[in-house]
Amino acid sequence: MSKENDVTDKRNFWVVSPNVDGRDRGIEGWKQAIIRYNAAFMGWPPKKKRIGYKFAHAIKSGDIILIARRHAYKPEVVGFGIVRGELKTRLRGFKPPGGKKLGAMWKLSPFIPKEHLPRSLDVMSVLGQTAALRHIRRSTHGKICN
Repeated sequence: MSKENDVTDKRNFWVVSPNVDGRDRGIEGWKQAIIRYNAAFMGWPPKKKRIGYKFAHAIKSGDIILIARRHAYKPEVVGFGIVRGELKTRLRGFKPPGGKKLGAMWKLSPFIPKEHLPRSLDVMSVLGQTAALRHIRRSTHGKICN
């Protein structure tokens, strides 16, 4: 097995909500920031709450993040990409939408902005909860992971 296939086989898949600060009125600003900075953002700092810690410590460089949420019984997709580099808690010149502090972020490269995914992927199956962060398992969502 090649080294590239070995990395791909160990890669994890995640869904991160674009609703970073938990307020719907700020989501358009966060979507713009996600696309502009090619990044997945989390409102919780790495040492706060279980979800902030998981975002910071369970996600690794090489993993794939789908930025999407379930809203009004439909998928709302922003894009997806491969995690690259180290977790960041600051970004020079970045002012988070709504004036809140940045919890943490992962840079995604390549990042592919996408508003819609093919229906055949059944993205709603991974957006079934209203969680801000969800691990997608290959065993139950192989089509999306592939």
